Amino acid sequence: MQQTLSVAIITKNEEANLARTLASVRFAGQIVVVDSGSTDRTIEIARAANATVYQEPWRGSPRPKTRPSQNAPAHGSSRSTPTRSSPRSCKRRFSRCSPRILP
Repeated sequence: MQQTLSVAIITKNEEANLARTLASVRFAGQIVVVDSGSTDRTIEIARAANATVYQEPWRGSPRPKTRPSQNAPAHGSSRSTPTRSSPRSCKRRFSRCSPRILP
């Protein structure tokens, strides 16, 4: 079974940057652009690059799971370890969205 890489890009009024960004991921098997109400040529540029375009209003950033003071390392170092979401939690998060495909 051949696996392909999918790239998702969230945009709003990114006309100046989107063409360069899309060119940098053209190796991907699927490019999805989720636009949150652009008023410039962002959607047109994405379609020209054969990206699948969804339009979804921005709902804000997700709330952090912990308070910032709990994220500080106990040993006093200024470096912190990045965390990753499990595939299951990502699936739950994105299953709440109901984006529509633009014609």
